Amino acid sequence: MYEASVNILKEFCSNYIKLNVLVNNSLEDVNVADPNNYLSAKDMVLGTECENYIKKFSAEATELVKNKCLEFYITAALEIKKRLPINNHLFQQLKFLDPKVALHVVTDEVDINFEIIIEQLNENVDLNILQRSGCTDIFLTRKFLFQKLNESSETKLENQVVFLKKYLEKRTNCPESKISELHKKISYFVSDFKKKWSNSYRMKNRFETKNTVWLETSLSFPNYKLSSGNSGLGRPKVSFDSASERTKRMKTQHLRASSSTDELCHAAQMSLRASVNEDDYFDEFMSFLNIFQEKFDEWTKNSTSLEQKWLQILKLFKEKDMGISTMSAVVEFAVCLPGSNASIERVFSLMTSTWTDVRKQMDVATVKSCLITKTYGLSCMEFHDEIVKNQSFLKNVHSTQKYTMTAKDKS
Repeated sequence: MYEASVNILKEFCSNYIKLNVLVNNSLEDVNVADPNNYLSAKDMVLGTECENYIKKFSAEATELVKNKCLEFYITAALEIKKRLPINNHLFQQLKFLDPKVALHVVTDEVDINFEIIIEQLNENVDLNILQRSGCTDIFLTRKFLFQKLNESSETKLENQVVFLKKYLEKRTNCPESKISELHKKISYFVSDFKKKWSNSYRMKNRFETKNTVWLETSLSFPNYKLSSGNSGLGRPKVSFDSASERTKRMKTQHLRASSSTDELCHAAQMSLRASVNEDDYFDEFMSFLNIFQEKFDEWTKNSTSLEQKWLQILKLFKEKDMGISTMSAVVEFAVCLPGSNASIERVFSLMTSTWTDVRKQMDVATVKSCLITKTYGLSCMEFHDEIVKNQSFLKNVHSTQKYTMTAKDKS
């Protein structure tokens, strides 16, 4: 709201106040009713339509119109300063509520630090209230951390890292017991930075150009003074599995922004491998192997489908009261994957031959209908025999209803 209010005031003031007054002074300090700050009547901005309209007026009438417009500008500017939070320091400090700032899109440093706000407002606010709000982290972009490294007077990287650690210890109000935890978090950033810095031949401009996305993403550091203790009030915490899809996206936003797909997949594999009990999995696999050997001849003779095979296996496991939780997860992932992408490639091939440069004016619904017809699953003779029996369908083919035939007509 503060930024929007300032922009509105600037827009009004730029119509009748000298540019150097607006540039060289804070907007809060500009006297919008001081004649010494006004533009000349010739330079005052009235808008294109108004300027064209008053060209046919006499000089006296034109001057009268401009004076009335000046009065309107002054009154509007005074009311804006009076009614909107131009001079309200609270709104000035709450910029972090702007979604662009909160999502780390615009600013290099997104710092949600309520203590600074409290000090500037000189208000006695209970920090327990802020604890219950859940906003206890400080978010800093990698670009900001990189700039902090450069602010150090040291030339060696090791000494610059020491400077950064001391800065973050102070910034996060880190107690002695949590210093090793904070340093470990910083070490992850430093390790990545060293690799990227080396790959950029230790050249600042090259480094910033090659790693723009990496530098724009943020790292969170706990504000230990705010996050220490637990009041037990507020909303109860929900586990990740029980959270909504929106909450899951918010919680994993930083991971997805700061890590590549390969890194996320590898981390997931390592986590799953650590969570699997290999002894239980071995027992389940041996039980499955015995069932498979018993049923193999029967399945071969009856040409049993894959789905039926697994249904029989799961039924036998259940009847014998044997666990298969670990193996069923593996089977679930394996069965859901298609054997090949031949069917998908076939559809793309048919679409290419149907939607050509010559027939590119067809809409999506028509192309879809053509593809469904070509992939209907019947041979030409079978399709012919099918539609010959359907008199309603044949009638609609020769009418304007052939693309909008209802389910009732099909029957």
